[in-house]
Amino acid sequence: MNYIMNLNRKEEEIEKLKEKNLRMIGEQKDRETRYRELENELRFKKEEAGKRNMIYVKELCRAESDIKKEKERIEKFKNATSKNEEDAKKREELIIEAYDRMKNKKIG
Repeated sequence: MNYIMNLNRKEEEIEKLKEKNLRMIGEQKDRETRYRELENELRFKKEEAGKRNMIYVKELCRAESDIKKEKERIEKFKNATSKNEEDAKKREELIIEAYDRMKNKKIG
């Protein structure tokens, strides 16, 4: 009789272990599913970040190009300004020379 009761207890323990095992298998599958979902989410976020990064790179290149063009315009303006200053100095010198010649003619 005691032997049968021990067998029944062992069978109950086995059933409980089977249920626990099935529950653990279900939890493991849930974890694996969640892992795959997180992995997909991470991949998607990386792709999105890559796309945004490409947009930022394009914007940065465009900004660098605009800065380069503006720098060239400033250099052209500086060159034109310095040329105008040189021309103005030459005109001033010519006017002074002409004035001196006229002054010398009046005196002479």
